[in-house]
Amino acid sequence: MTHTQEQMEDLRAGFSRIMGDQKERFTGSGIPPLLLELGLADFTSAPSKREKLQGAVEASSNSQILAAAIKALTILKLTYSERCFLQEMIWLDFPYPVIPTRFRRDAASQLSKINLSIDHKGFYNCLSEFWPIHETKFIDFDSYDGTATLREKIMRHYVEGNDWNAHKLFDELGAFQTSNARFVVFLEGLVSSSVRPDEDAQREFIVLVNQALQPCGVRFVETLADDGYLAPSLEYISSGQRGSPKNLIFASADKPDLRFRDALDNDVEIVSNADKVLIYDRTIKKVDCYGEISRHGGLKLRIYLKKMLSVAFTPD
Repeated sequence: MTHTQEQMEDLRAGFSRIMGDQKERFTGSGIPPLLLELGLADFTSAPSKREKLQGAVEASSNSQILAAAIKALTILKLTYSERCFLQEMIWLDFPYPVIPTRFRRDAASQLSKINLSIDHKGFYNCLSEFWPIHETKFIDFDSYDGTATLREKIMRHYVEGNDWNAHKLFDELGAFQTSNARFVVFLEGLVSSSVRPDEDAQREFIVLVNQALQPCGVRFVETLADDGYLAPSLEYISSGQRGSPKNLIFASADKPDLRFRDALDNDVEIVSNADKVLIYDRTIKKVDCYGEISRHGGLKLRIYLKKMLSVAFTPD
């Protein structure tokens, strides 16, 4: 899907605030190179750094802002709320499958059978990319200073201890209540080679998740990453027998009887008058605002986005 005008206005306003709050991190001479790297317009007439940074967003096109928001996730030092806002706004442009709460819990229960933190650094980096694990969420009288961050709790109870399983971990993170996009990208991050640098371990993860999500019509699609490991992405399951997708049906003097054989694969069956219509059944491609060619299902766009997000986020 593409962003609505209202969503783009929300992104523009939010990104403008985020950019304005970067004023203390850049000198006046450092702002033009930053804007150039982000691909934003240089607002030279602004009297202050904040107005210069915010004005650059206001003066840029929608496509520039979307591309800059993706780059900002790896270039700028962001708070969790800022990162979360940009992620959610960017993800609106990608067709992530819907996974209801019941099946999220089933997936977490299945993943309780294996260790998710076989690479500790990659595991913590993945968690910090999507969840506020460095924030203190509650008082813990067992810790030395009376408080504990969620990361410290995870280390104590899941990574080093065994009194938390994956289901408890997901519950503490808020994975059962979060957006579909965040849940999907989180699972894709956990199975990535950054967290599971072993193909057998990746396949073990895939099998367990597929068993849990198959009833809701979702499974992992395996592709290869640049490092030679698997780069699985969650997609809807097709109906099995796949026909030729009919993208356009036109030039018919008689109205044909059309029936959807598979809406996900855009497979339309022409029941009557099939000999009286012209059909265009080749893939219709489009160029998105990042210059990437997308195909049906949005998988290539999502692989591109995952590469942009693959730079580890390690807070101070």
